[in-house]
Amino acid sequence: MEVWLPRIEAAQVIVVGGGNERYLIKVMRESSFAEELPRLLETRLYVGISAGAMVTGKLLTPDANVIVYPEEQSPDPSEQGLDLVNLSLVPHIGSENFPACTPENLEKVAALIDCPLYGLDDASALSVSDGIVEKVEEGDLYTYNM
Repeated sequence: MEVWLPRIEAAQVIVVGGGNERYLIKVMRESSFAEELPRLLETRLYVGISAGAMVTGKLLTPDANVIVYPEEQSPDPSEQGLDLVNLSLVPHIGSENFPACTPENLEKVAALIDCPLYGLDDASALSVSDGIVEKVEEGDLYTYNM
């Protein structure tokens, strides 16, 4: 914390990249980043890419996760997102790198969760400010449970 915290405090934008969202949230908690983030966001912009965006909301339940990301190991059902935003996010809809991330499978996921669900293709982005969600790119956005 003594290394990364001063660096982030000196920044105006916090950019968190992708990877495995379960591993990312684990590291965020172990490093105390998750604990510091709400305070940091009072004066900074957060940009999440793929898993970096997913962890800000509610992580998918294991039975929902396996529908769109069957290549991942079964996630720990006790692992939760940061709940900075009240939504679940599924990136990479229609991507050849994630063949199960389809609009059809996203509908199945929506039936298994109880919060707003956003699915984005790789040309889409969302802006969330004061609880208001807006699409900011030209790609496809899928919404459920609104």
